[in-house]
Parts: sequence; C-alpha cells; structure tokens
Amino acid sequence: AKEKPFVQWYSHPLPKDGEAAGGGAGGPMTFDGVIYEKVQASVDFLEKSLAADADVVVAFSQGGTMLAIYMDEMRKALRPVQWRLGVFFCGAMIDDEDFQLLDKLPLPALYIHGG
Repeated sequence: AKEKPFVQWYSHPLPKDGEAAGGGAGGPMTFDGVIYEKVQASVDFLEKSLAADADVVVAFSQGGTMLAIYMDEMRKALRPVQWRLGVFFCGAMIDDEDFQLLDKLPLPALYIHGG
C-alpha cells in the first residue's frame, strides 16, 4: 500500500445475535449465506498495485483470501498470473459462494495455516 493507510480488503459479516466470533460467549458463528462487500475495489487495487516483475507474492489473513479471489478472477478472464509463486499465511476459507474457487489456481502456492 506504500504510503496509503490500509484498512481492509473486503467486508466480512459480523456475528449475528447469539453468535460469537471465535467461539466466545455465544454459539459458534455461522457463515451460511455470507456476502462479501467491496471485493471489486480490492481486485482493482491489486490490479494497479502488483508489480509485473514479482516472482513471489506473500499475503497474510484477509490478504491471502483476497489474493486467491484475484487469481481466480484472472483465471476466469484467461489472463496469466504475473508471478511464479504465492505464499499465504493464515488465509481463511472463502465463505461467499460467488467467490469460492471451482477450479485449481494456475500456479503453485504455499499455504501456512495457523490460528
């Protein structure tokens, strides 16, 4: 993001009444029918920001999830990914059905799960 302040990649739902994120005091949070917002703005940001000469792209948490969505958008548009390897730290499942991956992404990726 260089000198720009960074806030978030996309909007993720808040827990509903009686639910608790992370299994706190309420029941577990469900992700049925989740709809992400601001995904296109994130795709546009990545389109403008990623260097064409990068060999490896590293992403953490929501950034990893968003990078997978971006790579899938490129695959659907029959555009090649400009880098050779993706490294994802603590990325989450893609809960919005509109953005879930239906095919393999077009390059190797290293996924480090944690949490």
